[in-house]
Amino acid sequence: MGDLGRAVAMKALHHLLQDTVGVGHPFMLAQVFKPGFHQKRLHHPPFLGGILAYFVERTAGKPANPADAERMHQDGVLYSSGLITGEALMGIVVAFFVWKFKNPDVMALPERFQFGQAEWLGVAVFALIGWLLYRVAVEGARRFCKPN
Repeated sequence: MGDLGRAVAMKALHHLLQDTVGVGHPFMLAQVFKPGFHQKRLHHPPFLGGILAYFVERTAGKPANPADAERMHQDGVLYSSGLITGEALMGIVVAFFVWKFKNPDVMALPERFQFGQAEWLGVAVFALIGWLLYRVAVEGARRFCKPN
C-alpha cells in the first residue's frame, strides 16, 4: 500500500475510532458550510475511500515509477469528485424546488413508483456506485503500474 493510501486509511480509522468512543469531530466544523456535506457523520466516506484505495493498489500492482505513486489514484479521485459535485448540485436543485413551491414533497415520487420500506434499494445503488468507482480507479491506476 502506498503512502497516500496508508495515510487515508489511518485518517479514516482515526475518525472511526473518535466516533466509536463518542468524541466530537473538530473536522466537522470546517465541513458545515460545504455543499453536499450535510451528513451528521463524516467519517464513513474517508474510511470507505481508504479501504477502496487499498484494494485498488492491491489489484493494480505497484507503480512502475515511484514518482507515480500519487498519480495512480487520479481517475478515482476525479470520479469521486464528480459524485460529490453532482450531489451538491442536486441538493441545490431540490432546495430550489422546495423553496419555489413551498412544499417539501414537491419532488417525491408518485405513490405507484414508491417501493415502501425497501431500504435495500439504496444499499444496492450505493454498492453499484462503489463498484463503478472501483473499476474506474483500477483502470486508471493500471496505466502507472507494473502487473503483480
